[in-house]
Amino acid sequence: MNSNNVQQKDKVFELLCLELLRKMGYGEPFHNGKGSDKGICSSLTSNNLGLKQIGFQCKCYKTRNINVSEVTHFAFGLKSQRLKGGVFITTTDFTSDVERSSP
Repeated sequence: MNSNNVQQKDKVFELLCLELLRKMGYGEPFHNGKGSDKGICSSLTSNNLGLKQIGFQCKCYKTRNINVSEVTHFAFGLKSQRLKGGVFITTTDFTSDVERSSP
């Protein structure tokens, strides 16, 4: 698969995840839509009162699991954009290092 197809697949996956979150009642998402998203592909308001902005990162991998570096990058993105929390969505799993380091 060439890089254009991979980028298109990733964007479709991100938009699908955001639509799912919207239908689950998480609010209206803002999609970054950029290749370099600084760790956050989108953000949305997590309740009807608009009191809490949360960030999302969506990764559509076929076989590779999410590693500590990717989770750290996501956490840094949340902090740098002053978001109050985040959700990491993936088609695979997290490495054992990530699972051991999570609270």
